Amino acid sequence: MRLKNDILNRLINEDITSSELSLYIFIAQRSSFEGIMPNLKMRDFVDSCDFSKQTFYNALYSLQEKNFIIIQNNREVYFDTYLINNQFKNEKDTTDVYHNLNYDFLNTNDFHNLNIHVKRLLLRALSMKTNTLKYTKDTLKKYKCFRYLKFLSKFFNIATLKNGTYILNFKYTNKDRNLFYNYLKNKIVFILEKHKISYTLKDLRDAINVSYNNRKYFSFVLYAFNEMRKYGFLKGALLNKIITNKIKKSYS
Repeated sequence: MRLKNDILNRLINEDITSSELSLYIFIAQRSSFEGIMPNLKMRDFVDSCDFSKQTFYNALYSLQEKNFIIIQNNREVYFDTYLINNQFKNEKDTTDVYHNLNYDFLNTNDFHNLNIHVKRLLLRALSMKTNTLKYTKDTLKKYKCFRYLKFLSKFFNIATLKNGTYILNFKYTNKDRNLFYNYLKNKIVFILEKHKISYTLKDLRDAINVSYNNRKYFSFVLYAFNEMRKYGFLKGALLNKIITNKIKKSYS
């Protein structure tokens, strides 16, 4: 969901691979404010990022060795992961400078297949308060990105001034839905698969939005998902009705 500025700088400056950076962002997007992502599944990452199984395991254990994450629970299929030094008290906590990670392009193969140097430049762009960046040729060479301008053009509109300065206008100004989207999606899909509750993509999206709108009553949200087991399928409208009725009864 969020990434502290100190961690972003570590990802930019320390020696990590492209796959390690992709996995870290994948985990961070789906983690709670406490920095915990339960139920990380190798298959979900491999399918999402088009990496091999071995790449996933190599990146996972390497991130732990480099003190970016702790693997709290190692099971046959799922991993529970903890982001080191990336915790917040709640969604209003602004004690530390942070950056939102809910951009849709971070979940595309175009991003995951990039060279590590280009990914780092994109992280720099996300940390800026403006969507327009100015770099000289020498600066782009310093970042080891000049040779990858054609790949950068997938994410930036690039223009060149007469003095040789490159103007990069970030294409992705819109964030992907809400801050909690990927976290809630990961949590909900795990519940649905665990209890063999069928669903359509539309109802999954509806359920994510219902859960987001009722996040202050998340125990009621979990109760509603448990009720879905009676029906064997997910319906966003029904989920919302159960939660609403539960809230009314609790506060009447």
